[in-house]
Amino acid sequence: PEDSLQYKSVEQLLQGAVELKFGGSIVEDTIKIENSVLSIPITVRSLTGHSIPSGTSFAREAWLETIVTDVDGNIIYSSGTIEGPTSNLEVSDTNLVLYTAYLLKSDGDTTTSVTDAFGIISQMLPGLESQVHKYEISKDFSEIDQLSISVRMRFRAFKPFLLRGEHSDLLARQPVFDMVRIDTTFTIP
Repeated sequence: PEDSLQYKSVEQLLQGAVELKFGGSIVEDTIKIENSVLSIPITVRSLTGHSIPSGTSFAREAWLETIVTDVDGNIIYSSGTIEGPTSNLEVSDTNLVLYTAYLLKSDGDTTTSVTDAFGIISQMLPGLESQVHKYEISKDFSEIDQLSISVRMRFRAFKPFLLRGEHSDLLARQPVFDMVRIDTTFTIP
């Protein structure tokens, strides 16, 4: 339960694990529009000595949810959104920033069974390191004066498909934690 000591402890640990900021590693890496392309660089920085997610990383997922709206609240762009805690991420979204791992069988196919695993594909955020991700959104922005940009890093201990079926009771109770959130308003020149 959200009011339990365990929930609050996990939430506190997760909220101190990552930092987000708008911008990249060079001064020119800022939010801007050039040739009808909105560029949103985001720096994700690990504040921990281990990778994120850690532990059973193949079961866990941490990701960026990015939403861009106009002044009327109309969604211009979104990535990493889910309908609810039991929803799968849209992994076909090429802009999805997802930190996780995948177990590999001896034939190279993925598996969810630790006993069948012969390798791992790591898509984790390394400890005490930063990564820059740039969203590039093509659109006619000539009729828009201002944009609101919201980015949050979210985390859940189990990918929903791992709990469906035999563990649906756990899936229904699994929380999605917000690790960190940043917001800004961008005035279009």
